[in-house]
Amino acid sequence: MACLRLVAWAILLTVAMGPNGADSTATCHEGWTLYPAGRTCYKAMHYDSNWYVAEKDCSNFPGGRLAKIPDSDANNFIKGMLPGGKKYWILLNDRNKEGHYRWNNDPEDASYHPTIKPGDQDLKPKIKDCVNVRKAGANGIDWNSDSCYYRLGILCERAVEEDAANITPPPRVEVKCAEGYTEYKYGGGCLKVVYEIKNWFQAKAACEAEGSQLVTVPNYKAQDFLKSKVRGFKYYWLAVNDRRTSEKFVNGDSDEPIPYEAWTEDAPRSTRGWDCAALMATSEYRWDTAPCGGRSNFICQNFNVTEVTYEKTCSPGWTMLSDNSTCVMKYTGTKRTWAKAGKGCQSVDAELVSIKNQKDLTIIKDLTAERPVRRYWIGLSKESRNGKWKWAQDDSEATFTPWAPRQPSNNGLQKCVELIPKGTGLLNDKLCLARRDYVCQKPAVEQETSA
Repeated sequence: MACLRLVAWAILLTVAMGPNGADSTATCHEGWTLYPAGRTCYKAMHYDSNWYVAEKDCSNFPGGRLAKIPDSDANNFIKGMLPGGKKYWILLNDRNKEGHYRWNNDPEDASYHPTIKPGDQDLKPKIKDCVNVRKAGANGIDWNSDSCYYRLGILCERAVEEDAANITPPPRVEVKCAEGYTEYKYGGGCLKVVYEIKNWFQAKAACEAEGSQLVTVPNYKAQDFLKSKVRGFKYYWLAVNDRRTSEKFVNGDSDEPIPYEAWTEDAPRSTRGWDCAALMATSEYRWDTAPCGGRSNFICQNFNVTEVTYEKTCSPGWTMLSDNSTCVMKYTGTKRTWAKAGKGCQSVDAELVSIKNQKDLTIIKDLTAERPVRRYWIGLSKESRNGKWKWAQDDSEATFTPWAPRQPSNNGLQKCVELIPKGTGLLNDKLCLARRDYVCQKPAVEQETSA
């Protein structure tokens, strides 16, 4: 019997996990394609944008980013879902160091990528920093490098729904800067753009007089942030130079080589005396070398900052959901119709609760479990137009619906949903005019926790 039980468990695990150990019960958000082996969902966006916009567009999906293709199995899967001929941006790039391809901020070079071909543009290789993929015929997929400003399709990825529900956003950290300075996102500390014409040495001294330094650029995100802060003058001095270390560029008086570079197509120049680097407006604010005695605007960087951390908290009597951003509270004693329950929530700047994953269902079930069993309105109802069950909070179609047995009954008049908090905590469709207790939700509030 013991052997039979082991065989039975093996069969159940195979069914649940799939033939390759993949979780076949995992699901994706609507419009996304499941890659079970990686518990990842992919989506091809067919409109064109540059790599930077593509990165932002993917991150707009909760838990989303440009796609990472970690191995040949994932590469074959991507090949099967892309249309032929069109290029799609992925996360891989060599923006930090020429020829060293990394999945964005990974500390090590990518352990897997097929041969990366130079793209179609007539540009030097070091300008072609961002990687895209293109289905080539029935059996292949090309990886290409192109200018990050080239407009291509977008390949995004995000976690499967079950994993996405477990992603807790980090606390917000606010950087407080000295007067005249602003937070230097991705670069550290704070910065100030100075519109005064000085040579490199004078600019360095002016920054140091304020307890600052000429600005350093540690990565491509810092470079992009700098570009957004300057306006159309020709040059802005950086800390980058090779005054003492010929052809080895360092920051300021350091002896350490710079970790990132963003030179124009013809830079750095070997011209004698052209030892200091600046952002160059005429080349999309990439870097060029210039005589250190030349005169330019400059950017200072200050590390004397105060960091304040804000945690999300709930008001007294409210309970935090799994996203660490939403609070819920049950209201009992005054039973209401579904519509009036919604208005009751609105009176406390809230709305009927949305239950979108098992973790939240468990939290709400524990919140409402009592004897005798009460029934609670939640924010789910059926659209008259197409019969879809949607959440009142954001009008999204419900994908997590743990109905009670033989529910929904789909009686034409039962268009609102109640929670019966017993057993596994189950949903039941009900006449909207029925009177029930109800559960509200509202955003958590930020509270300063450290300074």
